[in-house]
Amino acid sequence: MRPAIYVLLGVLLVPTVGLVGDIVTDGQFKSTRTTGAGPPIEVVSEAMVANLNADMVDGVEGTDLYTQAEVDALVNAAGGGRIEIGVPTSFPITIDEPGSYVLTADLEVTAAGVNAIQIWADNVTLDLAGHVIRSTVPTSSKGIHSYGNSNIRVRNGIVEGFSKGVAVANYPSSTAYGGNIIENVTATGNSGEGIYAWMAVVENCNAYDNEATGIAVRHGSVVRGSCANDNGGTGIALWASSAIDCMSYGNAGSGIVTLADGGMGSLISGRNVSVNGEYGILMVANDHNNVLNCVGYGNTAGNIVNCGNGNGCHHNYLP
Repeated sequence: MRPAIYVLLGVLLVPTVGLVGDIVTDGQFKSTRTTGAGPPIEVVSEAMVANLNADMVDGVEGTDLYTQAEVDALVNAAGGGRIEIGVPTSFPITIDEPGSYVLTADLEVTAAGVNAIQIWADNVTLDLAGHVIRSTVPTSSKGIHSYGNSNIRVRNGIVEGFSKGVAVANYPSSTAYGGNIIENVTATGNSGEGIYAWMAVVENCNAYDNEATGIAVRHGSVVRGSCANDNGGTGIALWASSAIDCMSYGNAGSGIVTLADGGMGSLISGRNVSVNGEYGILMVANDHNNVLNCVGYGNTAGNIVNCGNGNGCHHNYLP
């Protein structure tokens, strides 16, 4: 083994020569090579981080260090680095292979009826990396669209000006089994729903100034820590789903609406539903919904409907 000089970096001993990389931090293995190294290698699993860290420390004890080929093999075994998506020559951008994708620039769709990004594969992560996906044509289709796929994750960006901002749907008749996540996404200025999802978790999202419903979810979905405000229709619509620790205010329709879905009911917990143009919470009678720890006031048509009429209501302030 080639000799190496080690320096103390935090709690990690790192060789200054002889090792392919020098630091595992912020999800990247950073190369020390001065030529032909390329960009930092993406670390794509906790196991890979642990292996790289252990190998560096083991080097002090005389264990062989990773070669470039071994690091490449680890990356490949763990699923590879993220695939970059830039500005295309035409839309839609189609993702039809599993993997982790990252947007590297804002996107603008100028043609009617065209999706910006469509996902036709299971096990896809799409990181918008803070970028905006925008349409200049109100009749455009969807900003991000996936139909009938499982384990889709969309995160960290803004989608505006489409008929639906983000639509991730797994219809029960499909072979997909959910596992979808939409997180840290802002949907605004869409002519239909801002976010529309089936069998999904919608977390830390913001839907505002959409012409229809801000956030609409179905079949065992959860909306958590999100806000729907100033939309032209309902703030949040639930079909047999849950809304937890959210806000829905200033919408032209009701703050939250539960819709009949075979009597399976929805859960509404820890919400603020105020100053909406219709009701604060509008539930279907005898639909087994449950509302608890919610606050609502100043809603034009009333703060809550059908509370106790085949639905449970507990510890709310909905005068």
